[in-house]
Amino acid sequence: MVFVSSTFVINDYIELKLEDDKTVIYIEGKEFIQCKYLSITSSEANFIFSEIESIDDFSEDIGLINSFEISPDIEFWGHCSNLQAWYEHNYDTTLLHSNLAFPLLKELYKIGDPIANFKFKEEIVKRFSSNRQITFEFLLIEDYLKYLGIQEVKFLLDTSNFIESLLNCRAELLENIRKTIQYMRKKFPNILRSKVLEIFRQKDYRIIELLFIRDLFYDISDSKDLLLIINSKIEFFEVLLDTIEYSKHDLSLQGDISKDIYYFFQNLDQDYIPIIKYAIEKALKRQDFRVLKFLSEYNLFDYFTKEELDNL
Repeated sequence: MVFVSSTFVINDYIELKLEDDKTVIYIEGKEFIQCKYLSITSSEANFIFSEIESIDDFSEDIGLINSFEISPDIEFWGHCSNLQAWYEHNYDTTLLHSNLAFPLLKELYKIGDPIANFKFKEEIVKRFSSNRQITFEFLLIEDYLKYLGIQEVKFLLDTSNFIESLLNCRAELLENIRKTIQYMRKKFPNILRSKVLEIFRQKDYRIIELLFIRDLFYDISDSKDLLLIINSKIEFFEVLLDTIEYSKHDLSLQGDISKDIYYFFQNLDQDYIPIIKYAIEKALKRQDFRVLKFLSEYNLFDYFTKEELDNL
């Protein structure tokens, strides 16, 4: 750590300069980003940080230091202190706001910083798994999932609430959600297929509910996935009925999701229709009155011709 005049050197890659009363971060001697505001680091906020996992949470709950009049020199020193602490903690992204920590870490990763090479993917997985929606949405918007390989994505889906967090993102991020699901289906089809099967097998009603509310069932699964669900001893229609019942008690909703599921069945893609008919045939053999009532109320017998109905 070296401070000369208005220059503060963090390591061989990072230095900060005070230019025209603004703090500017340089990477390998090239201007990278101007610091817009100063946030309090964990060491400066021990009185409250024990209950907060990252600066993202702290700035959301407490606020950034942009409403106080501080001199450019003091602000510069504050940024220097934050970046120095970040470096000394091996680029732990919880110590800086995500919109600074991850662009910095990504750039350091690209130029071959050995610490960044080790930490970049690890930090992406860690923060995607943190159950902190503000951080999750930042990583989603900036498309950080694309930096992970098959092993990291499998670990992420196996050990965290990634899918639920994804589906819980703000409504205005729906296209980002679709883009991410489509990317995963293209790059990691088997991993995503296994996850969808697990969701239905474990009857994860919250996730199933969100898939229909946000009209994302087609995005996350194709007809082959649906056939796999139906052939895996999963009673598809019973799970849907139980999900509707679950939604009636979900305080985050205004009403249940019966209309969303009805819309899904009335607008089936052609590839799904034979599989739904197959599922109906299987359901009829069990003579479950609740399911039969569901099939009738949702007009699912309309997918059969009169001759096919006579042969059921």
